[in-house]
Amino acid sequence: MTNKLISAILLIVLAFSCNTKPNITDNYSLKDTILEKHFKAIESSDDFDSTDLNYKVLKAYVNNDTLFFKNLESDIVDNERYNKQWQSMDSCIHQSKIQSMDVDEAYRFIYSAAFCPYKINVTVSKKADSSNLHFILYQYKWDTADCNIISEYDKKLTTKNWEDITESLSTSDFWGLKKDNGVHGVDGSSLTVTGYKNRDSVYNRPAKFHYVYRWSQNVLRDPFHLILKLSGNQKGCLWVK
Repeated sequence: MTNKLISAILLIVLAFSCNTKPNITDNYSLKDTILEKHFKAIESSDDFDSTDLNYKVLKAYVNNDTLFFKNLESDIVDNERYNKQWQSMDSCIHQSKIQSMDVDEAYRFIYSAAFCPYKINVTVSKKADSSNLHFILYQYKWDTADCNIISEYDKKLTTKNWEDITESLSTSDFWGLKKDNGVHGVDGSSLTVTGYKNRDSVYNRPAKFHYVYRWSQNVLRDPFHLILKLSGNQKGCLWVK
């Protein structure tokens, strides 16, 4: 093959590549147009929470709101420092996130109370026809005390047990509760509940995850107390017979 022929082929390939190159300007224009329509739709709606952080971040990004992102950066730094402190307190607990567990459905309750050196971490899960309760009572790291597991065990649950748990969670409207209701305090108790349901191909339902934190008395107390009763635990600062 001659050099002239090779050069001609390369020129044709180059020209074709240039002509088929995606129009980046058009892509950005499409994004801007769709985002503008999206904001108009949700801001004209009465059922959308415009205080949601994800919404604020997206809107600030579109509006190039530098001040918002400077404040957000400061909040992120503070949260990272806060999270590192709490993670060190629970350093003896090594668990998979419930959305990473090989189960059909799972719920995790983490409880702590003022003036009590112990925390409760209990996970109930279901796969096919088998249900399980995994209970951990531990002393969290504080001052000169190290994180130390006091009691840890598994307990099989019956079909009736699982039905009672899910019914109690449904009555408490777990899946409909907001992540945080803004009520915090120093004394009292804290309860964090996470839930996960795997994808259901039969009913075409996608997988879902939910997180709820509540301080002191709250509507999730009933399912938590039911799970404590099923655990059979009688150690620490709180148990239910």
